[in-house]
Amino acid sequence: MTTKTIDVNLKISNNISLKIMSFNMHGFKQGCPVLDDMIKKYTSDILFLQEHCLTPDNLYKFDRHFTGYFSFGCSAMSNRVETGMLRGRPFGGVTTLVSNHLRSNTKTVYCKSYTPVTNSTGAVR
Repeated sequence: MTTKTIDVNLKISNNISLKIMSFNMHGFKQGCPVLDDMIKKYTSDILFLQEHCLTPDNLYKFDRHFTGYFSFGCSAMSNRVETGMLRGRPFGGVTTLVSNHLRSNTKTVYCKSYTPVTNSTGAVR
């Protein structure tokens, strides 16, 4: 596993150095222990997480588990949940975790709708 930290200079009041990390969780339960260790080791300010495999009703688990972070994201299974009983393996989803110490420097913007980008075969990209 390779992790990279990126220094970003923000023009807020002073230059702020941020540690940003991206991680494929391969499922929430499987990814949390690894992510916990990575947070302790790298003390990241912002984390971009992929493949948490949670349904929309379970996205609250990020706020409960990662209490030092504010979370926002979406489930890739929203349409499947709306059409009835889930079948098969859970999949997808992205979430961003922002360290609580950055909340005063951030603004939350709510978006009502999400239009996925699809390719010519209809698969979501």
